[in-house]
Amino acid sequence: MTHASWFGGVYQEPSNFFAQMAVEPEEWLRVYPEYVLPEDQKKAWFADRTGAVVGRATAERFGWKVGDRIPIQGTIFRHKDGSSTWEFTLDGIYQGDKPGVDNTQFFFQYKFLDESREWGEGMVGWYVIA
Repeated sequence: MTHASWFGGVYQEPSNFFAQMAVEPEEWLRVYPEYVLPEDQKKAWFADRTGAVVGRATAERFGWKVGDRIPIQGTIFRHKDGSSTWEFTLDGIYQGDKPGVDNTQFFFQYKFLDESREWGEGMVGWYVIA
C-alpha cells in the first residue's frame, strides 16, 4: 500500500504541463515495479528530501539530466512563505519495464510537500493498494 498527491504544477509556462505527484519513494517503487531506475538513482532519491525522478520521455522533452535543479510553479500548493516556485533536484530518470508504461510522469518526495505547503498538512490525494 502507498499513497500519492496530485501536485498540478507547470514548468516555465502553462503549456509545459505533465503529471507531478508527491509520493513515498520506496513504497511507490515497490507498488509500481514497472518504473525502473538504476540502483544508485533510487538510493539518491530515497535520501534527498527535495529529490525527484522523471520518466525518460519528459526528461528528453526538456533536456533534463540527473543532477539538474527543476523549478516547478505550483498551481495548487504554495510554500508556507507564499512562494509558488518549488525547486527539485533530479535524482533519477525512470524507464518503463515494457512498452506502454507511462514515461512522462514526475514523482517527488511527499515529505517535502507535506512539511513545506501552506495548508493541507497530513492530507493525501489517494491511496493505492496492491
